[in-house]
Amino acid sequence: NVGQLDSLYMSQPPYRRPTLLNADQVKEFVKQASQEKLLLAETERVNITNHPKYKEAYEKELEDAMMSRIQQEVYTDIAVTDDNMMEYYQANPDSFMEPMTIIAKEVQVSTEADAQKVANDVKGGADIEKIAAEKSERKHLQSRNWELEVTQARFPDIFAAASSAKEGDVVGPVKDSRTDKWSVLKIERIRPASPMEFERVKGRIKSKLGRDIREKAMENFLKKARADNKVHIYEENVAASIDSAHYEQQTQPIAMP
Repeated sequence: NVGQLDSLYMSQPPYRRPTLLNADQVKEFVKQASQEKLLLAETERVNITNHPKYKEAYEKELEDAMMSRIQQEVYTDIAVTDDNMMEYYQANPDSFMEPMTIIAKEVQVSTEADAQKVANDVKGGADIEKIAAEKSERKHLQSRNWELEVTQARFPDIFAAASSAKEGDVVGPVKDSRTDKWSVLKIERIRPASPMEFERVKGRIKSKLGRDIREKAMENFLKKARADNKVHIYEENVAASIDSAHYEQQTQPIAMP
């Protein structure tokens, strides 16, 4: 009846009370609530709290909950301000630089001989875009008019060969050791290294500073806890007990008991 349904509904924690707008939703709610009551009754019947696996799981959950609570308390007053972020940004300019980028038309081929012929043709005045359309193996560049953006991180071999070139120079053949293919480039323009705007890297800085502050807070907490509980770790003894050769020979992670 309505009274029993209302009682069942109110017996649920607020976050487990669904919105009931029609008969199907009411039926599903009653079904789920009944299943939970049946499962709870079965756990009581078999006295599950005395089962070793239950005790182990309970102790693990309890330990995790206590550790989580302690971490929350350790990290309670941690905050990263805009001033903190700006100070770090200004103190570490090299960490927030757009790299030098060479923008060039490129033809990529499989052999040095083919690349040399392309280079000769381009130096002789041939249109590198037409050659790329016919021969280049880096097909996705077609939608960008065969322009390749070369940075030291992405294309180290090509960057090394082209870094001293000027706009309009033809560079190559250059072998890319990552793809084992050959490239010929005609330099279009060079974008020098430049600082990234603060707003663009603000989120990254906040994450790093927050992580650093949390690590320091936990380090200080553990240092105090060790002192309060008179715990001393003899690191030299631990190091002396480790057979480094044993770990170096491992090809799979070491399973813990």
